[in-house]
Amino acid sequence: MTSPKTITKIAFGSCYNGKGNTPIAVLDVAMKQNPDLFIFLGDNIYGDTNNMEVLEKKYAVLGANPSFQNVVKNTQVLATWDDHDYGVNDGGNDYPKRVESEKYFSISSMNQRILPDASVRAFIVLTASEKKEKSFRLSC
Repeated sequence: MTSPKTITKIAFGSCYNGKGNTPIAVLDVAMKQNPDLFIFLGDNIYGDTNNMEVLEKKYAVLGANPSFQNVVKNTQVLATWDDHDYGVNDGGNDYPKRVESEKYFSISSMNQRILPDASVRAFIVLTASEKKEKSFRLSC
């Protein structure tokens, strides 16, 4: 068994409103820095719909984008789930399509790479001297 790679460089980004194969500049710039980890901070797509077929297609468009593919193929990825990822602006726990939209976020390639159980998670890494990692399920 190999030891996990030490993460020394983290890149962040959010609010992608790309169209098809159009390059996503923030992802391309971030990847030029050779990060060990990229964290998608939310608004990974702009779902803005109650139609789950439309939401699924928007995740598929992001997943097929060359800039996005470069990130998930070449670094570790974590992603948070924000309002537009739900499907509506300012959507929250009371959003009626929350469970359905979570399924599309979970099956997107955002978290599958390092979260093979396809659950939405957040990670807290404590100080190196404590050598502990905690994970918990988010419930927005």
